[in-house]
Amino acid sequence: DPENLWIEMQDVMEKGVALTPDNLKISERASLLLPWHRDLDALEEARLADKKYGSTKQGIAPFYSDKYQKKTVLAGELFYPQELKAHLADLLEWKNLTLTKVYGAEPYTMEKLEAWLSDACEKIKPYVCDTGLFLKEAQKEGKKILFEAQLGSLRDLDYGIYPYTTSSNTTAAYAPIGSGLPSAKVDEVVGVVKAYSTCVGEGPFVCEMFGDEADELRKAGFEYGAKTGRPRRVGPIDIVATRYGVEVQAASAIALTKLDVLSYMDKIPVCTRYIVDGKETDRFPFPSALKNAKPGKNTLSIRLYGTLRNLLGPWHRPVGEIGACWGGYDVPDQPWLGSLAHENDQRYPDWHLDRTPDRPGWTESYLLVPFGVVKPTLEWDPE
Repeated sequence: DPENLWIEMQDVMEKGVALTPDNLKISERASLLLPWHRDLDALEEARLADKKYGSTKQGIAPFYSDKYQKKTVLAGELFYPQELKAHLADLLEWKNLTLTKVYGAEPYTMEKLEAWLSDACEKIKPYVCDTGLFLKEAQKEGKKILFEAQLGSLRDLDYGIYPYTTSSNTTAAYAPIGSGLPSAKVDEVVGVVKAYSTCVGEGPFVCEMFGDEADELRKAGFEYGAKTGRPRRVGPIDIVATRYGVEVQAASAIALTKLDVLSYMDKIPVCTRYIVDGKETDRFPFPSALKNAKPGKNTLSIRLYGTLRNLLGPWHRPVGEIGACWGGYDVPDQPWLGSLAHENDQRYPDWHLDRTPDRPGWTESYLLVPFGVVKPTLEWDPE
């Protein structure tokens, strides 16, 4: 999305971070989101009315639909202006049929597209290159390559809560393909898990909180959509969904984030099982079954299990007062944390802890700390 990308780049540069073609590279094979994709996104959500998917209306679904119909423009085409304009003219004729005949909307013109090319695309053009070549060279030199994801497992087009997903694959296995280095073999995957659940948009949310309880958690965690500003739906940590996410991502480590947000609670809610068709299960169900799934009612002991249980003991204190141990958490005083799993169980990933950025009471704004002996079994244990 050249327009939004340029806005984000400006925001970063205004904060004193220099962006150059040396430290920011856009793949020449990346498809470009065109202006009409946002229009089509909004038009379709309006048509769906109360059956809408809760789109961010940034044009993602129409864009991917066009990509797989081979009706998009590659970033590398910016270097071939004559061919690009001929390509856009063909796309314009085709897309206007949908805009006018299906939605009764105004058609696009070539003048609008040319303005888009000069206003948005020319600004990002210096950053477009063969990222595959760049990554291959780094690979040859033995450098470590880090891929960063954006959306969670349940938003994956194939393995998420379809159709309430994004329109691409968000699993770690897809990272080499999406980055331009399909030959890469991912050897470590860090799964990021919040200490509670959040969701933006429509779709099933088995352990969703409502009312004052949800408002308090939302406020404590600053849970508002990064792109839209919409209040996020919130709920307790969902072990069923988390286990599923660990499996589809093949996570070798887990970063447990925003634990400090829960310090205002006396009791920490944890969803460990679902009730599906009247039966309890710890397996994440097929999307069609999620609408009628309910959180399990079992309450267990002082481990990270149970639907609503006093897990933390005496920690109802200001965030800055919680401990002086690794990550700011005084583990000896909080036996539940050390009991996330058996110390010698090697079947599951390592856990990590981090602090919420810029929360009062921390001397560092963000810290990821390894907790080698704490491993998530994510298993049902009635004891």
